[in-house]
Amino acid sequence: MRLAVLPLASAFLFLSAQFAGAVVVQTVRTTADPIPGSIDVDLDSESAATPDGIDEDIFAQSVGPNGSYTVSASAGRFGQVGLFGRTIIPGRFSSEVEILDNDIFNPTTSPRSAMANFIVDGGDMVLVAGTGSSLSFNLFIEAAVGGSVQTVFNSLVRLEVDASGATQLFTSGDSLGAQKTSNPFAVEIPLSFQSVDLGIVGPNETLGLRYTASFDAFVTGFAEVVEFGFSDPLTVGLEPASIRFEPAMLDGVPRVTPVPVPAGGPLLLAGLAALTFVARRRRG
Repeated sequence: MRLAVLPLASAFLFLSAQFAGAVVVQTVRTTADPIPGSIDVDLDSESAATPDGIDEDIFAQSVGPNGSYTVSASAGRFGQVGLFGRTIIPGRFSSEVEILDNDIFNPTTSPRSAMANFIVDGGDMVLVAGTGSSLSFNLFIEAAVGGSVQTVFNSLVRLEVDASGATQLFTSGDSLGAQKTSNPFAVEIPLSFQSVDLGIVGPNETLGLRYTASFDAFVTGFAEVVEFGFSDPLTVGLEPASIRFEPAMLDGVPRVTPVPVPAGGPLLLAGLAALTFVARRRRG
């Protein structure tokens, strides 16, 4: 179960209609549909007229009786994203954070290629459950410029329990470097630095962004251990070091092609000064 996903342009119209004067909206949602049991949904949202106007952390949580399951989602006032879940019973459990920003402005007098950089703190996934069970993580970023909407980052990491009871790893889209650990039922999403091309933004034109991070666990038969967690100190907004506008290949001006930077401590430290979306971690 996921947040209702509108097309990006429609999402911004919805944002304008529901949050007059707001350009940034953060939403978190958790859903638990245990077997046996009844569906449990929690939702929290915060909006502001400017990225730095978000002045409250938001948090959603679904908790089962006797600790049978716990699912949580959070977004901090500076954009930090956190997802967590654990269940020892069958059912469907999801956790999601969505951040919309529709007013990132190109202040220059010429077209520019907008680049975004951010750190993925990392995550983990463990799936020891019945045949047919699955656990998926999706990190998805869309950009809207001049009425055109494009997916600029889309990464899927998925664990599935096959007919033999083995847990298999599948990945698609942009790589987060997810890999199996020494535990055959577990996957780690490592710390990494990500660089994303948001497209060409005209002079005095605005860029809209949608960021979504989500987990979805479908557990059948039994759930010995099903756990997931992810954190990303993301800030969606116009910060000097976060969204930068580089020369674009328009009217004979060469465009700078983004080169993804691999994970690694030295490279990460070198890139800290230019990180886009880094902020304090959400209070525990």
